Amino acid sequence: MCFASFGEVPAALLKKKVLKVVDGTTTEDAVLVYEAIRLVKPGGLGKVERLDVNDPAFKEKIISEGVSLKEVFAISAEWDAISAEWINGMETIFRLGYPSFKMYLDKEGDVNVATVNTFLRILSEKPDTLITRKAGAKAAHYVSLRAREALDAGGAATPEGRRLCWILDEELHGAGGRLNPGATADLTAASIFVCLLEGVRY
Repeated sequence: MCFASFGEVPAALLKKKVLKVVDGTTTEDAVLVYEAIRLVKPGGLGKVERLDVNDPAFKEKIISEGVSLKEVFAISAEWDAISAEWINGMETIFRLGYPSFKMYLDKEGDVNVATVNTFLRILSEKPDTLITRKAGAKAAHYVSLRAREALDAGGAATPEGRRLCWILDEELHGAGGRLNPGATADLTAASIFVCLLEGVRY
């Protein structure tokens, strides 16, 4: 409604509306999201004791327990960054990723630099939960430290920062998917999307 009327949505208003939608989610929403996840078959989900998405009886269990989509994400928030965003007010997106992207874009005037450095900043401050599930907390913290080293050297904005980015990139690729910072990628994309909705253009 806001975007259709004005062509942009202030971040504060967007956050308010998003949280209202999240708070209003239903059992039907939970079932539909489970069905979508099972259709896409993403990797790295792991298994959980309660309401596992891979459980053939997930629909009956969700309905019988009357669990909303927000309540489902609360179950997995402890080990999944995207789920955590649903219940913590999208904190990483609105308080870290979104302002970081705007800052780097204003400072460097380059969308590629802003994107890479926002990714590095989120990764350096929030160990990636997909890596944690695949390779353990120690590996996730190691990758975060490497991201911090690259960012402290300037990230994509400097020759030394880019060199360290390429080294990190090769190391992550060489791990055969175990060190894939997929949660960080999602958070970065969402942060950029907030900027786009707010009217940022480049």
